[in-house]
Order: sequence, then structure tokens, then C-alpha cells
Amino acid sequence: MNVKMSGDERLVTLREIAHECFGVETFSLSGQAPDAPVVVCAESIVRALESAYDIGLIAGYRLNRIHAAHSVHERRTHDASAHADVHA
Repeated sequence: MNVKMSGDERLVTLREIAHECFGVETFSLSGQAPDAPVVVCAESIVRALESAYDIGLIAGYRLNRIHAAHSVHERRTHDASAHADVHA
């Protein structure tokens, strides 16, 4: 099973991290320099990286649970099919 975050969800997450860690209200993904420079301290960068890492852990945990549930369902379906074939 392949579950991915949509582009919009990623942007929301990036905006939240930018706001919480750097005080940035808006930003562009165009690759152009921002209108006003943003001065950040090392602690803010560390906090942003930790936030992104934590979000990745949570997403990975959720994907793993979805995958495990899907695997259990497939195994039960396969076992039921095999059981039905034996008794047919």
C-alpha cells in the first residue's frame, strides 16, 4: 500500500515549521530570494530540523500501521480462501 502526503499537506507542514521556528508568515517555493531577509539563530534551525524529524517519525509510524493492517487483511483473505478450497 502506498500512502503519501499530498503537496498541500507538505506545504502546510512547512509553513507551520517556518512560522513556529523562524517567525516567517509566508514564503514562496519559487526559488527566488525572499523580499526581506530572515535572520535566524542556530537554535531555531535545530528546532525546525527536530520538528521535521518528529513529523517524519509520526508519518512513518502511521504508514507502518496502515501497512500492517493491510497485510493482516490480505493474510486473512488468503487463509479464508485456502480454507474454502480445502473443504470444496
